[in-house]
Amino acid sequence: QDKKSRPLLLLDEPFSRLKGEDANRRALAIVQEISKRLGLQIIMISDERVSREDIISNADKVFQVSQGRNGVSQVKILN
Repeated sequence: QDKKSRPLLLLDEPFSRLKGEDANRRALAIVQEISKRLGLQIIMISDERVSREDIISNADKVFQVSQGRNGVSQVKILN
């Protein structure tokens, strides 16, 4: 097995039912801790229920995807 590959967990808006920025901020911290403890690579799709700064500070890499002209996705790396 390639030493750089890690188990992957894909989360699609896992906090959509949480209310309030504090609850979402705590959930982000929990996901980060799970990733570290279990050695998981986590890819999470988020609709920004917390500040962008909170997301960036809890992630190794953040990509912002938006729909550009002619329906073509635009990807921007935020950190």
